[in-house]
Amino acid sequence: MVKLILAWRVICIGVVVTRMCVVALPVMAEDRIGGSVADSDSESIQSGPRKVGQTHQLFLDDQLIESIDGLKRIVNPPVRYHGNPVLTWDQPWEGNCVVAWGSVIYDHEAQMFKAWYEVYKKFPAAGQRKSLVCYATSVAGLQWHKPQVGRFTYDGSKENNIVFLGDGAELDSVTVFLDPHPTPAVKYRMYWYDSQRRGVRLATSRDGIQWDVVGGIRVAAGDRTTAGYDARRKKYYVITRIPGRGLRTCGLWESDDGWEFDYVREILAPDAEDPQNTSFYGMVAFPYAGLQLGFLEFFYDRPIRKLNTQLVYSHQGHHWHRACNRQVFLNWGPAGAWDQAWAFPTHNPPIRRDDRLYLFFQARSTLHYGQQPYGHIGSIGLAYLRVDGFASLDSIWTAGTVTTVPVVLQGSTLYVNAHSRPGTVSAEVLDVSGEPIRGFTQEDCQPMSNQDCLECPLSWRNDRQLAELAGRTVQLRFHVQGAKLYSFWMQ
Repeated sequence: MVKLILAWRVICIGVVVTRMCVVALPVMAEDRIGGSVADSDSESIQSGPRKVGQTHQLFLDDQLIESIDGLKRIVNPPVRYHGNPVLTWDQPWEGNCVVAWGSVIYDHEAQMFKAWYEVYKKFPAAGQRKSLVCYATSVAGLQWHKPQVGRFTYDGSKENNIVFLGDGAELDSVTVFLDPHPTPAVKYRMYWYDSQRRGVRLATSRDGIQWDVVGGIRVAAGDRTTAGYDARRKKYYVITRIPGRGLRTCGLWESDDGWEFDYVREILAPDAEDPQNTSFYGMVAFPYAGLQLGFLEFFYDRPIRKLNTQLVYSHQGHHWHRACNRQVFLNWGPAGAWDQAWAFPTHNPPIRRDDRLYLFFQARSTLHYGQQPYGHIGSIGLAYLRVDGFASLDSIWTAGTVTTVPVVLQGSTLYVNAHSRPGTVSAEVLDVSGEPIRGFTQEDCQPMSNQDCLECPLSWRNDRQLAELAGRTVQLRFHVQGAKLYSFWMQ
């Protein structure tokens, strides 16, 4: 059974679509009345006051905010490493394009980064494949070693770092992640798109080098694909394009066992607020601070033919939203640069090392579609982001405030992640009528002043402790001037 959707500024599976098209999609569980996936995944906040404990509270949307006055919500782009690219094509089998349609994992046991990346040749020579999966390692993420793994023959030799060729057909869009239920034989999972069979397939590995293809098509869709495991929902997921959609959008499939996947819904699609001739090329999702965050690969089609990255988020995993008025999170580079046409992160969560998040990203100097003689020219770069630094509430010159909805504080100390050079960040606690509580007013607060601190405790005079307010419904109001406020939490 299918349904036909005529889309022109109408609601199409939960999102607004502005392209005129007729789409045949299967009637799925969320379309039926009663007990639907959508009903069980409501984005409304929990009933009663929100609990604020050790989970860091970000400022991506207003679910925890009652009011903002004098502050501006800003997306904070990651800072590119000055020595980029960190991993590039320098071997004969790599042609002139290595792309991060692959994954980077930090192996804590081996104390190193491990990368699975795709070699892509738009116009391969006779007898060569368009795509290969290669493997590299790095101690610090800056200099990469390409070990000779001896798995596959290239030009008469197995002295190369090629680890996967698919199952006889051209492959694309590889995602590698640690199996959430490992066995001695299976430590890693890989999902990839099989262009001949037209679907997403699975391979497993004990060491990330020797891969075993498991069965046939897992998701009959594609081609641009990412995958992972949502520990909160206890679901494997695949995000890819919807067959017959007529427009590049993001569809979600889920599975209990990583084997049998069910279509859930279209989770993101362009709407009337997006520029003409744009579409969503792909998306990477990952858990962070009690949310699902994501990187949206935003494609500006002809005549621009470039791609950059926006930030998206979800509270439950099915309903996704564009963050901070669709500000660009990771943009392409300046004209003439190695990354002038394309910039999008690898298929993995940001990796925390010390006080920074590492974001590896693919970049290209050639426009989409490619052309003779080189096709695509691409490499992999590294960018750094402050912990919790995806978005912030900023006030540079004048003082501003942000007030939360009613909450219950779980802990004795309020912490903030903020950059207050040269300004200040302070807080006060209000009762349910909006009046400051004696002993916890702004005047009583010892402000964070002229600091850059990931975990700054705020304290009150006379060593008053917020544990005194345990179980009581209150509101927090932060005062910000000359500062950026990234997150807050209780301990």
